[in-house]
Amino acid sequence: MRCLFVLAFAAICSAAVLEDGKIIYDTDDRQDYYQASAAQQTVISQSIVALVKKTSLSCSGGVCSPASSVPTLQSSFTMCSGQNFNSQSTMAFCSGFLIDNDRIATAGHCITNPTDCADAYFVFNYHQTSSSSLATISKTADRS
Repeated sequence: MRCLFVLAFAAICSAAVLEDGKIIYDTDDRQDYYQASAAQQTVISQSIVALVKKTSLSCSGGVCSPASSVPTLQSSFTMCSGQNFNSQSTMAFCSGFLIDNDRIATAGHCITNPTDCADAYFVFNYHQTSSSSLATISKTADRS
């Protein structure tokens, strides 16, 4: 019983309560792409994909840019101004990861029919170059 109390007390003491009542346990040590080491960036850029609606990008000469203003996490999800990652762009509607040379896994709600797939770009190397800047998106292959 004494051990259980000590564990419960330790968990309570290491938790941070956010303004909305949600709790983050321990230290929030997540990093963004631009904060990772070069080796980590290579793995991330080659294996993680952002699903972006084709209408959200304007592509010309192999380079794509946002077709319109890109909302931030803070404006899309009403995050508090002090929260990590709140100034990041939210152009992607879903994400996924590479499971084979030509296979991607993503959540079932992201692509529910062939039209969803045809209307999306699967963007590798999608990342922030700073807390508020999105990297240039290159269009190297279009399988549609």
